[in-house]
Amino acid sequence: MRHYNEDGSISGLHQLVQEQGFSIGSHVTRKADKKFAKITGFEDEFVLLVMEDDESTGSEVYKVQCRSFLKKEWKNMPPRKKQS
Repeated sequence: MRHYNEDGSISGLHQLVQEQGFSIGSHVTRKADKKFAKITGFEDEFVLLVMEDDESTGSEVYKVQCRSFLKKEWKNMPPRKKQS
């Protein structure tokens, strides 16, 4: 069942993102620039990501709008192999 906000927009967009096959721990890539990231969580209308380059340092978490996932601007990818 879908829930709607007072303005008619869908509430809980992160649930729609999860229904599209994205989950915590998923590796994703942004189609526009091939940035590679890992999903670390969901918050309100955002997906929380750690970019691959930042993952080794345990760095900055980025908040990306769920709508960009629903517009298919991101896609699931297998984890990259670490180069030695």
